[in-house]
Amino acid sequence: MKRLTRRWGVCMMAAAMTSPAWGDQGVVREIVDSSRGYLYLLVEKATPDGKQTQNEWVTVDAMTVRLGDTLSYDEGMFMANFFSDALQRNFPNMRFVTKASVVAPKPSNAPQ
Repeated sequence: MKRLTRRWGVCMMAAAMTSPAWGDQGVVREIVDSSRGYLYLLVEKATPDGKQTQNEWVTVDAMTVRLGDTLSYDEGMFMANFFSDALQRNFPNMRFVTKASVVAPKPSNAPQ
């Protein structure tokens, strides 16, 4: 039992050191801070056939993210024609997600 526990602990530690990947992912092209504890991110992602890209707005809890980072996020809840009271702005689409992480940070020496 002690051996199994030790192996499980190593597996859990390795899992915690890697960023999880959820269903969707794309490159962050715009960041808008709501000043209310969450961010609006414009994410450019591949279409299902992989031949083109499409933009999608994603709402996440405040986190560290930079332009050019690759973001992975859960399916969340989708809403068309979302109006933000905080920003007094209309978004053509918005996905409210509960899980998101940067899976591929943009290299610090990469051009903006």
